[in-house]
Amino acid sequence: MSASKHSQPSATGDDIGDPALQQLLSTDRGELLDIIDELRNSLSKYKNELDISLPRIVVCGDQSSGKSSVIEAICQRPFPKGPGVCTLFPTELKLRRGASPSVEASIKPAESRTTDQTKTLSSWRPKPNVEQSFESIIQEAMEFLKKVTERPDDSLSYFEDHLQIELTHTSLPPLTLVDLPGIIHAHREHKQGPEDVQRVQQLVQKYLDDKDSIILPVISADIDQESHAILTMIKKADEHGQRTLGIITKPDRSLQTARRELYLRCARNEERKLELGWHVVKNQETGDKPLKLEDRDKEESEFFATGVWKDQLNSNQLGIDALRTRLSELLDERSRPALGKISKTLKTALQNCRDERDKIGDPRSTPTQQRTFLINLSQRFQQLAKEAVEGPYKDKSFFEKVEERGDGDTDHKRLGAAKKNLNDDFATEMRTRGHEREFLDDTGSGSEDGQKEQNPQVIRREEYITNEIERQMRRDRLEVQPGLANQWIISDVFREQSKRWGSIATQHIEDVRAVAEKTLVSIANHITTKETAIALSRHLIHPELDRREEKAKAMLSQVLQPYRRTQLITLDDEFLKEVGKGSIQGVPQRYISDNASEDEDQSSDEDQSSDEDQSSDEVSSNSSFILDYVLGYYKVAMRTFMDNVANLVIEQCLFDDLTDIFMPNNISKMDDDLLDKLASESDEQQKTRKNLTVRERTLKKALEVCGLSSYQVPGSKS
Repeated sequence: MSASKHSQPSATGDDIGDPALQQLLSTDRGELLDIIDELRNSLSKYKNELDISLPRIVVCGDQSSGKSSVIEAICQRPFPKGPGVCTLFPTELKLRRGASPSVEASIKPAESRTTDQTKTLSSWRPKPNVEQSFESIIQEAMEFLKKVTERPDDSLSYFEDHLQIELTHTSLPPLTLVDLPGIIHAHREHKQGPEDVQRVQQLVQKYLDDKDSIILPVISADIDQESHAILTMIKKADEHGQRTLGIITKPDRSLQTARRELYLRCARNEERKLELGWHVVKNQETGDKPLKLEDRDKEESEFFATGVWKDQLNSNQLGIDALRTRLSELLDERSRPALGKISKTLKTALQNCRDERDKIGDPRSTPTQQRTFLINLSQRFQQLAKEAVEGPYKDKSFFEKVEERGDGDTDHKRLGAAKKNLNDDFATEMRTRGHEREFLDDTGSGSEDGQKEQNPQVIRREEYITNEIERQMRRDRLEVQPGLANQWIISDVFREQSKRWGSIATQHIEDVRAVAEKTLVSIANHITTKETAIALSRHLIHPELDRREEKAKAMLSQVLQPYRRTQLITLDDEFLKEVGKGSIQGVPQRYISDNASEDEDQSSDEDQSSDEDQSSDEVSSNSSFILDYVLGYYKVAMRTFMDNVANLVIEQCLFDDLTDIFMPNNISKMDDDLLDKLASESDEQQKTRKNLTVRERTLKKALEVCGLSSYQVPGSKS
C-alpha cells in the first residue's frame, strides 16, 4: 500500500490512531479485540488457573536493533530511541477505545520490592496530556524509579518493575504492545554490571515463553545474523516458529552483498524458517532531523518502490503499512479461536464456582441458620445415599467423578453393587477356605492347595479317622453312656471343621462397613466443603457406622451359636433323605430331626440298637460314618450360615435404613452442641465464600462480555 493511497496522520491531537491504527483492525476485529482486552483485564487474576489464552504482541531484540522504532511506526507515536538510549524496564503499551482521549500511566512494582517501595511505586500517577509523547512518560518513570530505589541518575541497571501506559481515543482499536529491554552483549563499565546481562535475558525469556505472546523479534540487517542473541532465545521459546513473526530492520544499511543476500534468504523464509514468515521495515535515520511519522512512512514507501528488496520479496512483506495489516490478521487468527475456547472455559469455571459456592451454603451464625443449612444438606445427602444403595446411579457428577485424592476407583460409590460383590467374595471365601481340613481319599484325589497360607489343611481321610475320630471314640465311650459319645464327637469334629466361619464373617462385616463408610464420606465431600464433610464424618457417619458394626457382630454371635451346641439340627430334606436311605449309615436317630420320615426312623432305630452295644470293630466302622455325616451336614449348614450372614447380619444390621443416617427429620431434634459441630464455619470458610462470590460475579461478567449474557447454568441461581 503506497503513501498516496493511505497517508499517515501526525502523532498529536485528535488524529491519534486515525487512520493508521484503524488499519490494524476492521470494525469486526476491533470489536473482537475489545472483548479480548476486557477479558484480559477482568480475568487477569484467574488467567493461569483458568488456562485462558489472550493474545498480545511482544516486541524484542538486541540493543540498537531498531525495535523501538518499529513500535513507534506501528502506534504512530514517538518512542525513545537513538544511540545510547535503551529501555531499562518492560513497557506495556495498551491502546484502548474510549469516548474521550486520554493517557494514563502507572508502575507495577516487582515482587522483590519492600512494602514501602511497593506502596510508593504504586502511587505514581503522572498526569500526561494526550499530546505528550511516550518518550517523556518513559523518561519520567525512569527518573521516579531511580529516586525511589536510590540509584544514581546515570545508572543503566535494569528494573524488574513494569511501566504500563494506557492510551484511550475514540478511534483507537484495542491493542497491547510490549516493548522489552534490548538484549545486552556486554555490560557498560561503571553503569551496568554482569548481573544486568543475566537479568534482562531472564526477563525477556519469561515473556517469550508465554504461549499467548505473538513474538516480534527485531533484527537489523547491518550486522551479521549470528550476532543477534534474540534469535537463539526465540528458538528456545518457539521452536517451530508458530507464533513468531520476524522483523528485519535497516535494510538500507545492509551494504555488503553477501550479508544482504543472507538477509534476503531469511526474508524469503529459506533461512531461519518461521511459520509466520518474515517482514522488512526501514527505520528512520536517527542522525537526521526527526521526520513526522507520516513523512517517515512516505520515505519508507519510496525505498521499497525499487531495488533488490522489491524484486525478491512480496509486497505484503515490505513496509510498516503491510506490517499493520499482517498484525491485524494475526490478532484475528489468534483471537477468534481463543474467544471460543475462553467461552467454554468460562462456562465450566462458572459452574464449578457455583458448585463450590453451593457446597459452602449461605452464612450461618445462628442455630436457625445452621438447621436450615443442614436440612438442605441432608436432603441432598439422602438422595445420593439412596441412589448409591438402591440405584439407578443417575447423578453422573458424583458416580462417575474420580476423587482428587482417591485411587481412581469409583466402584465404591455404587454401594449396592459393592455390597453384592463383597457378599459374593464372602461366599467364595467360605467355599474355598471356610473349612479347616481338606480330606484326600485313598486314591489321593482332593485339593492340593492346602500348603498355601490360610488354605485348609490337606490330610488323608484314613489318617484323620484313625488318629482323631477313633481315638476320641475309644476315649469317650468309657466316660459316658454308649451312643452318647458319638453325639459329642460329631459336634467336636464339626466345630473344628467350621471354626474359621467366625473370622471370615467378621472380616466380611468389616469390609462392608469400610466400603459403606467410604461411600458416605464421598457423598459428604461431594455435597459440601471439606471442613463440613470432616465434621459430618467425625460426629455423624463414623459413630453411626460404629454402632451398626457392633450390632452386626453381636448378631453374628447369635448366628454362630447353633453351630457351637452339642446337638446339631437341620431340617434339610435332601440331607435327611440321604441319611434315611443309608447313604450316610451308622448314625443314631438322635442326630436326625424328629421331622424325618417313619422309614427313616425305622432305619435309625436299628442303628441305635447296634450302637448301644458296639464293639471294637464297630468303632472303626462308625468313625467313617461320623466323618461322612459331618461333611454332609457341613454343606447344609454352610449354605444356611452364608444366607444368615447376608440377610440377618449385613442387610438387617448394617444396611437397614442406611440412607436415613443423615435425614432432615433428625435435624430438628439435634441439640445445639451437635448442631454447632456439624454446621459452624471457620473464618477461612467465610473468606472462601466471599472470594467465590467475587469470582462468580467476575466470571458471569466475563461471559456477558463474550456475548453470552443470556447463559444460565442449568439448575443454578442467577
